Amino acid sequence: MRDEPHSEASDVFSFGMILLEMLTGEIPHAGRSPAQITGTIGYLGDKLKAPSKAGKEMRHLVNNCLLFEAERRPNFMDIVKHLDKVEQ
Repeated sequence: MRDEPHSEASDVFSFGMILLEMLTGEIPHAGRSPAQITGTIGYLGDKLKAPSKAGKEMRHLVNNCLLFEAERRPNFMDIVKHLDKVEQ
């Protein structure tokens, strides 16, 4: 979004957006232009959150993947462990 190098953290954010779309059945930020999304998400830190119907563990995962601070997002090993826990 901000023309920074891609990293695992940016992939985790993208994964979180895909999970959010799967949970809600809606396209995140529908109706916003790319410039609006970049401004509100990439610079102002506006954040989407998982719906309450998703269940506590999935909400926790999605919300952590979508954290503004890249260093606070989980890595994919942690995500896999979390998903294994949810599955059980």
